[in-house]
Amino acid sequence: MMNVFAAIGFGSGWMLAWGAAAAIPLVLHLLNRRRFDVVHWAAMHLLLRVLQKESRRVRLEQLLLLLTRVAILVLLALALARPFWNTAGQPVVEAGRPPVVWVLGIDASYSMGRKSTDGRSLMAMAKAQAEQIVQEAREGDAFVLLEIAAPCRPRIAEPTFDRGLTAAELGRLQTLDTGADMLGCAALIEQVIDDVLQTTHLPQDVRVVLFSDMGEDTWQPVMNEQAEIWQRMSRRAEIVIRALKPSAEPNLAVTDMQPDALRSLVGTPIGVQVVVENLSGQARSNLPVQLLLEDKTVASESVDLEPYGAASVGFSIRLPTEGLAVLACEIPDDALTADNERFLTVEAVGSTRILILEERPGSGKLLEIALQPTPQAENGWSVRTMTPLDAIGQDLAQWNVVVLDDGVEVTPELFDALVHFVENGGGVVCMFGPRSDPQAWQDLAGGAATEWLGFRLVEPSPQGDWRVDPLEYRSPVVAPFAGFPAAGLLTTPIFRFWKIEPTAPQVLEIDAGLQGDAPWIVHRRSGHGMVVSWLSAPEAGSVQQGVAWNAIAAWPSFVPLLQQSVRMVLDAGQAALNRTVGESLDGFAPGDVQGHITITDPTGQEHSLVPAQRPDGRRVWRFDHTDWRGVYRVQADAARVLPYSVNIDVQQSRASTVEPSVLPIASKSATPSRPLDGARASQTPVQQSMARWLLVAMLALMACENLLGIYIGRRAQ
Repeated sequence: MMNVFAAIGFGSGWMLAWGAAAAIPLVLHLLNRRRFDVVHWAAMHLLLRVLQKESRRVRLEQLLLLLTRVAILVLLALALARPFWNTAGQPVVEAGRPPVVWVLGIDASYSMGRKSTDGRSLMAMAKAQAEQIVQEAREGDAFVLLEIAAPCRPRIAEPTFDRGLTAAELGRLQTLDTGADMLGCAALIEQVIDDVLQTTHLPQDVRVVLFSDMGEDTWQPVMNEQAEIWQRMSRRAEIVIRALKPSAEPNLAVTDMQPDALRSLVGTPIGVQVVVENLSGQARSNLPVQLLLEDKTVASESVDLEPYGAASVGFSIRLPTEGLAVLACEIPDDALTADNERFLTVEAVGSTRILILEERPGSGKLLEIALQPTPQAENGWSVRTMTPLDAIGQDLAQWNVVVLDDGVEVTPELFDALVHFVENGGGVVCMFGPRSDPQAWQDLAGGAATEWLGFRLVEPSPQGDWRVDPLEYRSPVVAPFAGFPAAGLLTTPIFRFWKIEPTAPQVLEIDAGLQGDAPWIVHRRSGHGMVVSWLSAPEAGSVQQGVAWNAIAAWPSFVPLLQQSVRMVLDAGQAALNRTVGESLDGFAPGDVQGHITITDPTGQEHSLVPAQRPDGRRVWRFDHTDWRGVYRVQADAARVLPYSVNIDVQQSRASTVEPSVLPIASKSATPSRPLDGARASQTPVQQSMARWLLVAMLALMACENLLGIYIGRRAQ
C-alpha cells in the first residue's frame, strides 16, 4: 500500500486547498433539511406506514445527489493540483516542484548531419531527445526553442505552454550548412532568463538543455572569451549539455578548390587545384574526384588517401564561350555529405581592357610596355594610355583595370568615378613615386581618398639599398617567384620609397615589403574591387633632387610584378562571386532597373529584394540568408544572371570535440531526460499525468448529477 502512495505526486499540491469547497453542498444540505411539526390527526395515521416507506427512498436519492456534487468539487481540486503517477514505482524526484521554462537549444551546424551506421543523423538523435523532454514535461511547463547556427535564431522566442507547437517546430528543424554561433546563443538564452524572471505569469525556474556534437570550433570560445558569460548564466539557470558523439564512419572532404585565375580568355586552359582530405582513420583507395562545368562532368581523376591524409588533384579546363560559368568538384557521398563538394564561379572573356592614366603624354609608356610587350600579347590584354584631360567623359565601366601613373592629377570628379568603378568590381593600380603630391591626396574629397587607399603618404624614406621582403610569398603578386630566389625579386633595386601611415589598418594588406618591416606593395578591398598601391613607382631615369628612387624598370622582376598586380585586381572582381556560407551577397542594381532583385537559392526557393537607394543615388541590394552551400543566382534584369558560388567553412569537418565536463558551466542532470545511448535513466521515473482523466471523470459526474436531479424532480411532481 505504501508503494502505491509513493508512486503518486502532485505538480501543484497547494491547489488541493480548493477541496474545501466540497463542504458547500454539505452545509447547504444541513441548512435546508425538512423540519416537521407534530400534529395528531387520526386520518394521517393511515398514511404513516406509506410515508415511512417512501421517505427511505427519498433520503437515499438525496444522499446520492449530495455525494455526486461533493465528488465533482473534490475531482476539480485534484485536477488543479496536477497529480501524476510514477509508472516505475519509484519515489518521485522533486515531487511538487513548481513549473519550469525549458530552453531547448539544438545545434544545427552542418556537422550535425553526420550519419551513424543505422542511417540516423546526429540532428535526428538530438530532435528525438528534445521531443522526449517535451512529452514528459509536467503540466504548466513552458518551452523556448533555439536553432544554434550562424547566426543563432529563436524558433520559439516567447515561452509557450503549447506542447503541440513545440513538437511541430522541433520536427521542422534541419541542419544548415553554417557553423554555430555560441555567443549569439548565449545572448538569446540570457534574454530569455531576463524576460522570464520579469514576468509574473511564467514559471520562474529556467532549465537550459543544449544538444550538440561538441565540435571544438563551436565550443572553444565558450571555454575562453565567452567563459564569463556562461558562468554568469549558469548561476541563474540550470544548464545541461547533451553531447552527441559522431560515429566512427569514415568522412572524406573536398577542403579546397583554387583556380590559376578566376578570369581567363575564351578557349585558354584554366588550371584548377582540388584538395581532398581523409578525416578518418581508415585508408581509402581509388576515390573518384569529378570536375563539373555547369552540372556536366568534364574531367575525373582517382586518388588514394592514407588515414588522416590529403591529396591534391589538378584539372585543366577550357571555357568555350564568353561569360560567367560555375565549376564544381565532387566526391561520392559518405557519413557527412555537406563537405563532399565545392563550387567556383569563373569568367571567360574575349579580352581584358586596361586604361593607363598618365601624368603627361608619354609618361606612362613604361607601364604600357610592361603590360603589353607586343601588340598581339598572348594574355589578351588590350592597353591604352591617356591623360586625365583626355579621359573626361569616358565611362570607366568599359575598362577592367585602371592604372594611375606616378604624379597623375586626380580631380574630385575622377576620384568619384574611380570609387564607383572599384565598388562595382573594377581594379585600380596606383603608382607613388617622386612626382606624387601627398598633400593633394590628403585634401582630395575631404580626406576620403586616403581612406580609399587605406593609408596616408607621410614622407619619402632616406636614400638606401632597400632589399625586398617577399613575406613568405603569400601574396599572389610575388607567389610566382617562390622557389626561384635568383629570379630577381629579392635583388630588385629600390633606393627610396614613401613611408605611409595606415588609415584603415584592419583592411590594408601588405603584398611585398622592404627591410625594416616597411611596406612596398599594398592593397585594400573596396566593395567588389581592389586598389593596389606601389610605394616606389618604377621610373625610367627620373630623379628628385638628383636622387633616383629605384632601377625597377631595368630589372627582370618588374614585368611579372606589374602583371601579377593587374591579375590580382582582376581576380578580386571575380572573388566577389565566390563566398562562404553565412557571408552576405550584395551588389548594385542597374541604373535603368527600378524593380525587384530576384535571388534563387540552391534549394530552388526564390527571394525578392527591393534595392535601397544610397545618398549618392546608387541603388544597392543585400542578401543575408546564405544558409546553404551551392549556387545562388541573382537576376537584376532580363539580360544577365549572376551566379554566386557559396561554399562551407571546412573547419567544422576537421574539428575535434570538446568534453562537456571541461566547460565553465555548472551542469546538472535534466529531468526528465534520456541517456545518449537511448536507455532510460533508472533513477528518473516516468511520470504520467492524471489531471486529464480526473477532468473526464468530473464531466461524467456533472452529467450524472443533472440527470439525477431531473429524475428526482419529476418524481416529486
